[in-house]
Amino acid sequence: MRYLLRPVKSLYQHVWLLILASVCCVSLAGTAYARVVKIGVSHMPPVSFVEDDLPRGFIIDLMGAIAEKEDWQIEWVFDDWSNLLALVKSGQIDILTSVGYSPERAAYMDFSKEHFTTVWGQVYANPDSKIETVLDLEGKKIAVLKGGINGVRLKDLCQKFEVHCELVEINQYNDIYEELERGNIEAAASNNMVGQYFARQYGLEKTTVLYDPFKVLIAAPRGSNKDILAAYDARLMSWRKNKSSVYYQLRGRWFDGTDKEFFGPWLWYVLPVLFLVALITTMLAVFFKRQVNRRMDELVNRQQQLDQIINLVPHMIYVSDDNGRVIIANKTALNHFGYEHLPETEELSFLSHSSRNFALFEDDEFLTQSDALPIHKEVNVVDSQENEKVFMLSRMPLIGRANKSPAILTVGVDITQSKEYEEQIEYLAKFDMLTGLANRVSMEEHITRALKYNKGTDKNGALLLIDLDDFKNINDAQGHAIGDSIIKEVAERLKGCVRAGDLVSRIGGDEFVIHLAELTNDANYTAVQAEQIARVVHSLLKKPYEVAGFSYHLTASIGVVIYPQHGDSQQLLLQRADTAVYKAKENGKNRIYVFEPEFEAQVIKKHAIENALREAVDKEQLRLEYQPVVDAERQVVGAEALVRWERPGEGTISPGDFIEVAETSGLIAEIGDWVIDHVCKQIREWLDQGKKDFFIAVNLSVNQIRDKNFYHKVEYLVQQYHIPQNYLEFEVTESILMYESTRSISILNQLKLLGIRLSIDDFGTGYSSFSYLLSLPLDKLKIDRMFIQEVPGDVNSETIVRTILRMSLELGLEVVAEGVERQEQFEFLQAESCQYYQGYFFNKPLSAEKLSQVAIR
Repeated sequence: MRYLLRPVKSLYQHVWLLILASVCCVSLAGTAYARVVKIGVSHMPPVSFVEDDLPRGFIIDLMGAIAEKEDWQIEWVFDDWSNLLALVKSGQIDILTSVGYSPERAAYMDFSKEHFTTVWGQVYANPDSKIETVLDLEGKKIAVLKGGINGVRLKDLCQKFEVHCELVEINQYNDIYEELERGNIEAAASNNMVGQYFARQYGLEKTTVLYDPFKVLIAAPRGSNKDILAAYDARLMSWRKNKSSVYYQLRGRWFDGTDKEFFGPWLWYVLPVLFLVALITTMLAVFFKRQVNRRMDELVNRQQQLDQIINLVPHMIYVSDDNGRVIIANKTALNHFGYEHLPETEELSFLSHSSRNFALFEDDEFLTQSDALPIHKEVNVVDSQENEKVFMLSRMPLIGRANKSPAILTVGVDITQSKEYEEQIEYLAKFDMLTGLANRVSMEEHITRALKYNKGTDKNGALLLIDLDDFKNINDAQGHAIGDSIIKEVAERLKGCVRAGDLVSRIGGDEFVIHLAELTNDANYTAVQAEQIARVVHSLLKKPYEVAGFSYHLTASIGVVIYPQHGDSQQLLLQRADTAVYKAKENGKNRIYVFEPEFEAQVIKKHAIENALREAVDKEQLRLEYQPVVDAERQVVGAEALVRWERPGEGTISPGDFIEVAETSGLIAEIGDWVIDHVCKQIREWLDQGKKDFFIAVNLSVNQIRDKNFYHKVEYLVQQYHIPQNYLEFEVTESILMYESTRSISILNQLKLLGIRLSIDDFGTGYSSFSYLLSLPLDKLKIDRMFIQEVPGDVNSETIVRTILRMSLELGLEVVAEGVERQEQFEFLQAESCQYYQGYFFNKPLSAEKLSQVAIR
């Protein structure tokens, strides 16, 4: 219950008379503007309490005296302590009295610097309680003030000494001590001043359990009423210096002279000594108690610990005597034998006599001999659930038995899973996990054995190396789950093409080998047989693959080698089969090629070109030439950048000879990046020289589009060289857009935002020429030279060119005619409103210096 009590002048002592006189001296106007201060107090006699609906107590009179001096009008808020704390938090009262400091309270309170008394925590009990030390609080129910600091510190004290006590929070001190008197609780904790008041009232005794002295302060909501706290500190400091002040008069009145016992200056010297003695005594008691308990726990728990350890071991451990009777067994062993607990029977020898367990006891006769050595062996057994198990057993005579009867200790490690893993590892070492086909290792061993065998029989054999065409596109577009399903279907189809002695293997992601052993003695007929089987395979792999409700189509390139004609080692045969596949891929894929020696020479030549090209890239032996692009007035408006390779000792290498090698080897991306860098640098140089507006076009490869960092590379170069909009142009082929559509559209949109113009090169040669134009941010089309060569004169070519030009006009796209080499071609295109032209009729490719001199001025 909360009481709001206006201050009424006390009729008891001169203090209130003094206050009354002071109030009477204040003018009516001044009284009307006196500051109202809400002060929270709780029932804590003799510090504060209510009697006859009037606030009474030391702090009441003290704050009243200060209010008189400071011209405050006090509104007393009398409530339970926990409620008062909530009021302070919410700022509904200005001052809270009788507060002890704690870091938690400091988060929402500001405290006075001066304290009006010092108290400590004290435990009180009935005279017959027999509570002497903190250890005697074990299991006791102890009442504390709800929200009070003494309860928190008593809890910490109990935890420090590992004492388990039950603290009961009660709202008011008078209720605490009434509960103690009734016997509903076994002890009460409060500060010593309040406790002594109630102890006299209820005939209680203070125990020797005392703790944590603290200064009693007043507090205000954090950040507010600092002037009130300052006034309180100033008045209290002044009064404490004067022994005849109202402060000492009030102490004498409310504490009946007992303040000398508790509040003398010696307090801070004596209390630490008392607490230290009590602490040492309690710690010694706790120490000895712990020692005794530790010894008892060691004796009581030792057996339990040993049982726990042995039962936690995930291996079978049991002891049997010389009659085969099991006398000790852990849980793992019991589970194996089919028991939850070891049966309380003298006759357990039936376990060792069971045929199921015979392997676990068969060495007993040897191991019971005095000179027996440990035995380690692997056994196969069946457990109580009829599961087949493999155990690694270690058996030895048991040492240290109290009697003289021999016994045998057995430790069995379940290695069933390990054996299964060994079998799986052995399987994986020989077979492909996805398809179940033989892997490369098995296939190489199979070929090596066949080669050795065929040396004595003159039999010929053959290898078919099968490489799926463009399988990566399915994986990238549809995901690996669809790709894996197709691979498994391919494996099933291949297994249906061979004889019992042949071997189908998967040696890579989309590469398979069929080994046809012992075909004929005639190498030519063997080649015919191998080609016939290859055609069957080729035809089967072309059939649609139905996966997840969709139909997919694949082709394959197949390379065939005959042994021993094409090689006498599996390594050489596979290499030459791969060369035949390379030839099939080079000639358009979806083909069968039997190895021929000239294939190898071509591959060797290409490898030599590749190695030389790598060196050329490293040593910067590449250079750029520029094919001018002109308008209808034959004025140069831009150029296409072309890569040239000057190979030392061999002169200029044709792009037709090295671009394809660059693409298949992956060098094209590095070369492409080099070209873009040099073109940006050249654009910047011409701009700095004040050249007229122009553009430079650069061809992009599929490898560059697939490079996840490509956009960032271009962005860096555009920013580094400050390339204006429309000066740099990228050309892409229809094949890139067809196979990389989703990614290419995203990349092209980003490039467009950088101010780069985009065009389609060789337009009209793809398979989906008109389907994607609306979805791409294009600026220009380049009509392929194959259509320009036949105009004028060829009706079909003329129709195609006119259609492209009209369509481009409708779509707002510019058009460049490539390969213009004759006057009549130029005149025809002019008549059809073609905008730009490129070809030898105007200019051959020029160096940057020459182009700058004759065209870009």
